[in-house]
Amino acid sequence: LPLEAKSSVKLTANIPLLQLTDFNREKLIKENKLSADSLIVNVANADFQWLNKVGDKIIKGEKKSKKEKENFTFDINTAQIKIKGSTLKLENEKNEVSNWQNRETSLTLKDLSYPKDKSPSVFSGVYVKDFVVENVYTKNVSFSGNTLILKNTFYNSKNKKGEIENFSFEKRDKSSRANILNVKINNWDAFKYVATNELHFGSVLSSKTDLFLTIKNSDEKAFKNQHFLPFKKVKIDQLTSKNINLNVFHEEKDRNFHVRQANLKINSVNLDSTIFIKSLHKNIASLSFNGKDYKEDIGDNYTINAGNYAFSYPKSTLSAYDIKVKSRYDRFKFSEHIKYQTDWFDLKFASLKLSGIDIDKLINEELYVEKATVEKAEFTVLRDLNVPLDTTKYVPLPQESLRKVNYPFKIDTISVSADIKVFILPKDGGGLGVISFNELEGAIYGLSSLPSKHTLHLIAEGKLNNSGDFWAAAEFPFPSKKSEFTLRGYVGPMDISTLNDMLIPIAAVEVRSGINEELTFNLKGNNDYAKGAMSFRYSKLKVNILDRKTYKSSGLSNSLRTFFANSFVVRGRNPNFFKLNEGVIFFERNKSRSVFNFWSKSLLSGAVSSIGISKNEGEAEEYEEEGID
Repeated sequence: LPLEAKSSVKLTANIPLLQLTDFNREKLIKENKLSADSLIVNVANADFQWLNKVGDKIIKGEKKSKKEKENFTFDINTAQIKIKGSTLKLENEKNEVSNWQNRETSLTLKDLSYPKDKSPSVFSGVYVKDFVVENVYTKNVSFSGNTLILKNTFYNSKNKKGEIENFSFEKRDKSSRANILNVKINNWDAFKYVATNELHFGSVLSSKTDLFLTIKNSDEKAFKNQHFLPFKKVKIDQLTSKNINLNVFHEEKDRNFHVRQANLKINSVNLDSTIFIKSLHKNIASLSFNGKDYKEDIGDNYTINAGNYAFSYPKSTLSAYDIKVKSRYDRFKFSEHIKYQTDWFDLKFASLKLSGIDIDKLINEELYVEKATVEKAEFTVLRDLNVPLDTTKYVPLPQESLRKVNYPFKIDTISVSADIKVFILPKDGGGLGVISFNELEGAIYGLSSLPSKHTLHLIAEGKLNNSGDFWAAAEFPFPSKKSEFTLRGYVGPMDISTLNDMLIPIAAVEVRSGINEELTFNLKGNNDYAKGAMSFRYSKLKVNILDRKTYKSSGLSNSLRTFFANSFVVRGRNPNFFKLNEGVIFFERNKSRSVFNFWSKSLLSGAVSSIGISKNEGEAEEYEEEGID
């Protein structure tokens, strides 16, 4: 058939063997028909070049009569073509070149005939009942310079099964590459594909996949656009990929994402010739993805690891187990790597579960989750007060922090079970202060960065220093210009001396004896200050004032201060003589500190007011006119 005038085709081949068996010479002479039992063609090498106008339409000649069409016919029971080596060169009108290399290609055709008087067919007008193709090695360098390699490819049209031992791809700039092993294809009808340009696989399975991807900022826009496939339709009943190892490098953010030993299973993939990435999930019936040893860097100092994780669609649930967020440095060495006070922390979760993930919003860069559950968390925090505090740094309260989040998100409910330990290293090196919140059960409702009117609720209960029961509740209304909040809570009966692990190294004060019978508090605050009331019922309170150098109560000076404190300053009991001395909570916020520091200092002001050490009424009255909404 003639091609466009500007196109040219060149084929050169070395064929050392062309053999026909049971060849009917008489039919060839009298009927112009080639008839044989078998045809064997061995090709040592073949070079094919198609230059310019690649893919241009073939010029249609005049319609031939039926007699002309059938002027030559052939009928061969079995044809076997073996090509030891071949090359294919394609050149487009931009003078870009694509090269193909093949080694050890074998094609076996059963019941090969022309003209086609039956179906199915592989080539127009040519009938083939079944065929088998095998190829040891194929390499393609595309017009854009990307490289594709296939090793040990096999397909049998009779049982509709195929295999690719090794599939590899690498971009020209080596920014991304893929290597897929042992791809098995079942129930693919090649004849139907040729007739309809529709791909339909019963199943596709691979045993191992290694992927390295580099994401550039410009690439992110491509995911929002529609893409076109060279097929009318693509359908895969089941797609299974085992042992996926993925390394994604985000060039702009300079971050690595690692996925190891993952498994992917997708049921019923249905795609048209035009696909939209944002709605791709709607073209599958179900998806499950699970893996091991997930790893990601968080900034310069931390990494996050997950032992096992799994995602399911359309249930839209994500589960992760054995999660660890760890610093690259020991807690006492961390201070050597920071300029200003920053918390060192170590975080472990037995499990994290997200349910009700809105996939449509997620694809559109918005996170919506109905419920998040954190189970058996262990959270350890240390702050070294020997490192300077950056007093120029502004730390916003939750409302303002959430307003500044660029990524829209909303989590309806977060439930947490955890144990928390907070360590403080004082400036004078007087030991390590520690306080713990044990058997904590908490919940957060309405965590969101969206500018809607709502209230963020925090609720927690557990044990303080493995001793007294406690509960606390905080509310943050949205919107709020001054970041208003309320905080209320309760601490049940406990030995107050259990707080010595924090009081001795931080305040150089030791509780010799004391029983908390009940402590309740209720306060309101904003970005400037907090004020409220505390009811602290206790008895038998005695304290020791310690020497800052030795942290001991011995010595005349310390004894006198201790005697004076217990006799004239500290109330030994509350209520005293049937009168309850209510503590006044008042604290002006240090805006270089977190909300938790703000809360703890506010509660401490109420406690010292209750036992008689400090009076906060005067300071609180100065702010009375401002009010707290």
